[in-house]
Amino acid sequence: MSDVKKNPTKTNKKKPTIKHLSTSFGVGCFHFGIKKNPPYNYSIERYIKELKKLLKTISSIKNIKITHFGQTNKKKIEKIQKNFPEIDKGDGYFPHIDSLSIEFEVHIPQRIQEEISGRNFEKTENFAISINYNFDFPTTIIEATSPLPNENFSSSVVIVREFLRNEIKKIGSNFIKFECLGPSPIHANFFIKPKKLKKNQKIKIEITKKLSYNKIVIFYNQAEISFKEAKKIVYFKINIQADFFYYLASVRARLIHKWVTISSLVDNYTTKINKKTFSGFWSQLFFPNKEINNITMLLAEFEMDEIHTKDLIRERKDHIFFDEQENILQDSCEEEIKNYYCYPTKQIKELLSLFYNQSSRIFDNFIVITAAIIGGAIGALITLLF
Repeated sequence: MSDVKKNPTKTNKKKPTIKHLSTSFGVGCFHFGIKKNPPYNYSIERYIKELKKLLKTISSIKNIKITHFGQTNKKKIEKIQKNFPEIDKGDGYFPHIDSLSIEFEVHIPQRIQEEISGRNFEKTENFAISINYNFDFPTTIIEATSPLPNENFSSSVVIVREFLRNEIKKIGSNFIKFECLGPSPIHANFFIKPKKLKKNQKIKIEITKKLSYNKIVIFYNQAEISFKEAKKIVYFKINIQADFFYYLASVRARLIHKWVTISSLVDNYTTKINKKTFSGFWSQLFFPNKEINNITMLLAEFEMDEIHTKDLIRERKDHIFFDEQENILQDSCEEEIKNYYCYPTKQIKELLSLFYNQSSRIFDNFIVITAAIIGGAIGALITLLF
């Protein structure tokens, strides 16, 4: 009986499926600001320590990694003496740490997702969050880890945003608060998928415009680069272009807040002078210039801001979107620029001029009447005396 040689058992390594070589993600702008009231001591080291401590407190968050690549001394202590605006006000934010990366994963069960959104958005419960401070704004990429979600994955940005906001509020940190600049998400659903492309072509972008959210698919050439390399290339480009998008959103927010201030002052002044009261008459008679001049100064500053910003936007747009083959977010940025409101500065100037002329005429009439009354009184007095 011949010996039968048994082949050693082979370990069948599963090839990665299309699902494992693809991903979906949404883009937003999240920031962890400082809640503590001044004065307080601040350092990058303390901020990172407090943020890491806060994130560890949330049980569904894991794999926290906060890295500072910048040249600034992390241990340098600054005495903070004032409050800073929140990021959604469009007038800066704090802390603005150059070259900071915040990464973590979060598990959000379907039940919690339904409580947040009112309906079931995602097929996935696991999200990877990456916040990068490489340029002006903290661009945030939220990716599905498993399983792959539905076609509207940008809704995950809303889920994660509200989950973090609620959890941080519940914890009640006395140092860190959650902030967000809208629109978060950017109105597009993003996908990275493998595809056979031309030789030496690493990626190809395909944008399908829709009434709601655009569908943006970035295909990568498996013959040229791996899935991991493709993600690295795409996320780098997204961070640059999303930073410009959120610069535009910040400018819009800033101009809106400034215009609300100007409009409120004009409305208050109009209401005051239209009141048939002694205080309204007195204000228009003796104090018009102070209020009108204040509004005029704010209006001039607003117009200068608009002019400077438009020039800066034009320059930055040309610098960022120079390669048509790699313009992932150009349409989104163009749409954001189109959404800029046309502020009626000319009409407000004309209204202020009318206010000023009315006040001048009232004052001139008041002087004439007063002079006549005084003159009449003096004449009567002279008659009585002589």
